[in-house]
Amino acid sequence: MKVLASTLLSLLVLTAPLYAEPVRDVYALIVTSNRASALGRPELRYADDDGAKYYELFTTLTSEDRVTLLTDFDRDTAQLYPALTKIADAPKLDRVRVHFDKLAEDVRRSQAAGHVAELYFVFAGHGDVDHGRGFLDLADAPLPADELERLLGSVASNRTHVIIDSCNSFFVIAPRKPGGRRFATPADAAESLSRRLPRVGVFLSTSAEAEVFEWSELQSGIFSHAVRSGLSGAADANEDGEVSYDELAAFVTVASRKVKNPLFRPQVFARGPGGNNRSALVGLPSSGAAILTLPAGPQLRVTVRDRDEIPVVDVHKAAGLAMQIRLSSRVAAGAVVDEHALSGPARIVRRRALPMDAHAQVQLSDAKEAPIAARGPTELLRALFTEPFDQEGVDEYIEDARTQPPAMGVSIEYAERLRTLLGEMHRHERSQRIIGGVALGAAAASFIVPGAIEIARSQYESSRVLGGVFVGLGSLLGLGSALAVAIPSKPMRLASTFERRYHKANLNLTKLVADTERDVLLLERGERAKRVVTGVFGGLVLVAGAVLSGVLGREEPIAGISGVLPIAGGATLLAESCFESPLERLIRQWRGDPVVTRTTLRPLFNAGATVGSVGLGGSF
Repeated sequence: MKVLASTLLSLLVLTAPLYAEPVRDVYALIVTSNRASALGRPELRYADDDGAKYYELFTTLTSEDRVTLLTDFDRDTAQLYPALTKIADAPKLDRVRVHFDKLAEDVRRSQAAGHVAELYFVFAGHGDVDHGRGFLDLADAPLPADELERLLGSVASNRTHVIIDSCNSFFVIAPRKPGGRRFATPADAAESLSRRLPRVGVFLSTSAEAEVFEWSELQSGIFSHAVRSGLSGAADANEDGEVSYDELAAFVTVASRKVKNPLFRPQVFARGPGGNNRSALVGLPSSGAAILTLPAGPQLRVTVRDRDEIPVVDVHKAAGLAMQIRLSSRVAAGAVVDEHALSGPARIVRRRALPMDAHAQVQLSDAKEAPIAARGPTELLRALFTEPFDQEGVDEYIEDARTQPPAMGVSIEYAERLRTLLGEMHRHERSQRIIGGVALGAAAASFIVPGAIEIARSQYESSRVLGGVFVGLGSLLGLGSALAVAIPSKPMRLASTFERRYHKANLNLTKLVADTERDVLLLERGERAKRVVTGVFGGLVLVAGAVLSGVLGREEPIAGISGVLPIAGGATLLAESCFESPLERLIRQWRGDPVVTRTTLRPLFNAGATVGSVGLGGSF
């Protein structure tokens, strides 16, 4: 027995490495820029601050030598993060390519050593959309979606996550639909992404607003702050030491749910690698960072601030949920925790100073009381983090996403182009209906006058009957003339409806654009059908005029001239049916995506990024 036991023990010792968890090497490339390469865009204030905060976040998840920061610090941010000014590279296109090449080599070495390599790409800055495809705007040039996709594909990591903080990020992962449609749905994006980059997960805000949603109280983009709070550990609802895509999406959604203006609430698109939203977006190591533990006691709403009074993490945990919040060494040295009232706007009721060093693990109860500074958040978004977060919030988010998947992926640029098209259609239709009404009136006269003459002068019953028919047809055309002038056409009604709904406070931009585009394409088909009908009618009028001219000419040659007007009118209608209508031409040009933007529209627009994790809505 001793020999058998010894043999089994030896086998366990020898085979243990085969069953051990593989070493996980985490790499992060963070690119942020306040400036844009295109003229006419205001500089952002806090994209560089976001870059510094993302850098510090990822240094709590991996070693500093595996985190790369590309940004241009403004003077204020450089004073807040002096150590980072020495290591930050320029956020330029050639530098991005160089660092991707370096990452590809680092990942190859990790995998050759038998390790699992995981890559994060983070972007915060301006974005844009051009012809339905998104790109990220670096300091010197745009980074198109195709190029970013190529760069991500060049790094053979086991999993990749991309963090995007810009407008229209959805367009970088969702190419436009067939048939000229510039909008897409989550299902479209998921299917397309699965084919192109199956190892990549994405987490984006699909806001398509032109305004930048930065907040001076946070010194950050609003969505990015919520994302970093969640990735610090606050989104770990099931307390398994990981933050999944679903957990982070639910955390951001719950955090902003009470913000009244829907334009400030991010609409999250989350998709884990291989379509698995339960997979971990980040793993939370049990060491390597300062850890603040919030006890599994009563409901708690807190803000962790660094020594410069800048909010780093916001948490509103539900009762019974314990949380471990990871803080960088810089934040830990001098951090304070503000406890807020549980309901209503953020209001500090208690402040504590944390006795922490770089790798300390402390309970909130260990923190010492500190005086509350006189401060008050801006009214604009003080409803952030008013709802507590727990596993129930995650389950509710998943159920909502399953039963009511949000419509996403329309840019303001495209909406404005559609609006321009509709405005042109309305102006064209209004003038054309006046001209058409006059033309129909003239056509009516061309029937009524000879018909009335024939009824009054002809001695033959058949001629008088034919004259009555022409008077009847002319009367119908006269009625059509009156209706054409008095009643707005379908294109005019469509344009008016779009304009009215476009300015509503509770605007669902994607649904409005999708519904309107469908109606515009139906109009185009209707115009083609109308030309067919016009040609048939013109042919009938031409034949009727010829018959009238022949009948009258046999009995009274001079009266045969009366048929010339119907013949001319019918020939005109027949010829008109052979050519594309102005409305069709407008729609065709729009479908070809011409530059028909309004003069008030900026020359370029905001877009997002690519495969990966985390994005924010607004042009950042």
